[in-house]
Amino acid sequence: MGRRIRLLVQATALLIALAPAAAPAQLIAPLPPSGVRLPEFPAGEPPPPAPWTFTPSLTISEEFNDNIFLDNRMKESDFITSFAPGLALTADTSRYHFLSAYSFRADIYAKNPSLNDALNRQSFVLDASYRFTPGLTVTFNETFFLAHDTNLTSPEGVATGRTRSYTNVIEPGVRYQIDTRNTVRALANYTILRFSDSQLFDSAILRIEGDFDHAFTRRLMGTTGYQFGRFDVKGLGVGTAHTPLFGLAYRITETLTGAVKGGPSFVHDNRTHDDRVTPTVSASLVQSFRFGTAALIYDR
Repeated sequence: MGRRIRLLVQATALLIALAPAAAPAQLIAPLPPSGVRLPEFPAGEPPPPAPWTFTPSLTISEEFNDNIFLDNRMKESDFITSFAPGLALTADTSRYHFLSAYSFRADIYAKNPSLNDALNRQSFVLDASYRFTPGLTVTFNETFFLAHDTNLTSPEGVATGRTRSYTNVIEPGVRYQIDTRNTVRALANYTILRFSDSQLFDSAILRIEGDFDHAFTRRLMGTTGYQFGRFDVKGLGVGTAHTPLFGLAYRITETLTGAVKGGPSFVHDNRTHDDRVTPTVSASLVQSFRFGTAALIYDR
């Protein structure tokens, strides 16, 4: 039993350390180890209820930062020692999936002790799905991330100085497989960004998208859909966008998939009453591994 616990903690710490900067909420959120196989039971003997897995973790790191205030006009470097305890609760069955994880990070600055903070970063992740019927599945995801580094809370990774800020993303979805070739999907995404500095712009973005997928072959799939977007930025007004989308996805190998999707966006600025048409394009290349995925993404 002791050996099993050590392996779980080490795997969790490895996943946290390898989390990409593009997904800041995963930087410190503990994730459960993948590839863990449940014991097999003799034929005719019903398996016990699906286990709920509770995974504690602790990550200790040392960082050198040459611009701790995120200001190129006043660069100052420092060494930062960090302690990040976390907890994760997971459950998986053939009908539902559940993952909930919370972590915080305490930072100690070598040259600037006034910046020391026991809760310098906090993150919470919720990922759940439930299959009502073989063809109907609903999903719900939420990601919360709080930090003093604005480049980590900004969805696009843009730094606007050092100030306390947080982002919260809520994303419900539903998927219905009509038959082996056709699938209907709907997804909503609501993202808020808040800054403690009143000179920075808070924002709220709502996206609603519906898609119809058709599998031409085992490897090639076509997609057509529609996306609505509403963008509310403090001090800059509200804008809306309507975008018909068309795309293709191709499974290059069993673990590597490429996809491209795009269409014209009809944008309206409620403040100036201006209308314009601009292209919307997204492309991705996703490689799956036993421990997770790696992706290259272009989004315009």
